[in-house]
Amino acid sequence: MSEQLIEIMSRWLTTGQISDDEKNLLKNQYLIDIGAVGCKTCGNVWSDIKHHFEYKLKLLNLTPVAKSIRKYIILGGFLMLPGESVVYVNEGQDSEDRKVLTDERAEQILIKHPDYKQLIGINPAWQTRQDAIEAGQESDDEEADETETSGSNEEKAGSETDQKLADLQKAHDTLVDENKKLKEDNRVLKGQLTRTTNELTRLKTAPPVTPAAPVTPAVTPDPANVSTVEVSGEPSATPAGEGSPAESKGSPAADAAQQVIDQSQV
Repeated sequence: MSEQLIEIMSRWLTTGQISDDEKNLLKNQYLIDIGAVGCKTCGNVWSDIKHHFEYKLKLLNLTPVAKSIRKYIILGGFLMLPGESVVYVNEGQDSEDRKVLTDERAEQILIKHPDYKQLIGINPAWQTRQDAIEAGQESDDEEADETETSGSNEEKAGSETDQKLADLQKAHDTLVDENKKLKEDNRVLKGQLTRTTNELTRLKTAPPVTPAAPVTPAVTPDPANVSTVEVSGEPSATPAGEGSPAESKGSPAADAAQQVIDQSQV
């Protein structure tokens, strides 16, 4: 901030005096500072402009200038109390016949003489400064409320986000478990399919099987049931109990034996 603006603001804050040209200078600089040079309404709120430059003075460590504003002033410029030879004035230094009206002296006078409120009033510069401070405090409170509300909303949104993340993680874990189970079931089914396919292929490619012929067991005659017949000096075996040799038929040996018997009887 330039020296000229510092001087204007210091005088405005201490005495409340400011010309239209000085207001225009402050307004133009204010619009430049807030980046709203083309705005038609931003520079119309003079409490904002004063608060803006008062804050800049604080940054420059010039706050004592602003803090030196007195609350009370003598509206007529000087004041004499009954029974006193001292004249009270707004500016200057104390002397034997003159005293500067400080806030403490003004309050004491108003307590003793309440009707002097028409002579001792509120300093317009102090009132303007006080309004700016209160406006700034309200702005800070609003910002604090907005911050608190924003923080509460962010906390709520963060809580909702955490819950959504937890639900998604749970669903993800469930799907992973189901996928593992499906893979295991698929592996078992593939094994069963492979074994079934191999067995089917083996059965289709195997040669046809021919049934084996039935086997008739051999009959061995019992020696106890065999009778001996001599034919031309050679014995002939005939099973006992089956009649005479002449009755035995159906066997070449029996037929030959019968022929020998017949020839011997002629």
